[in-house]
Amino acid sequence: MNILFLTIGGFGNINDSGIYSDLMREFRDNGHAVYVVCQQDANEKSTTLNQEVNGISVLKVKVSHLTQSSMIKK
Repeated sequence: MNILFLTIGGFGNINDSGIYSDLMREFRDNGHAVYVVCQQDANEKSTTLNQEVNGISVLKVKVSHLTQSSMIKK
């Protein structure tokens, strides 16, 4: 099964302990293809695709500030 995980939070290292990274590792360990789409910091240069060594693809999309901003800016 293909798993697409969308989050507005930053998704750092897949080996970190946390509810979402643990869940993604569990899906991967059970043979699923896992893809994560998360936000890139606004001060970064561009959108990046990081093919993780451990089998989880992470797409970091450059977006403006999503939280603590006006409705027009969002």
